[in-house]
Amino acid sequence: MGILKNAISMSEDEQWKRLRSLLSPAFTSGKLKEMFPIISQIGDVLVRNLKKEAGKGKPINMKDFFGAYSMDVITGTAFGVNIDSLNNPQDPFVEYSKKILKFNLLSPLIFSISM
Repeated sequence: MGILKNAISMSEDEQWKRLRSLLSPAFTSGKLKEMFPIISQIGDVLVRNLKKEAGKGKPINMKDFFGAYSMDVITGTAFGVNIDSLNNPQDPFVEYSKKILKFNLLSPLIFSISM
């Protein structure tokens, strides 16, 4: 399981309680209200870009769009940074993130050896 064994979704009992108490303050109603305008604005960009792509009449790679949307929401809400990967997929942050997150069959083996 590697590093995922410490994820809140995999934790149990006391470890789960500890992780939940650490993460809960980040998701209060006040914090979520603060995040909403950022998430909404990025959602508007997503919808606009999807409409533009749909107008071309070709299949749309939803993974690319929602990956970029997720990255923009996370960087915008967690770090206050607008990388706009939906409109700028060549941004260095986007490129490096893709390299880090790229999955192939050897990744789990290499990851488990490095732990």
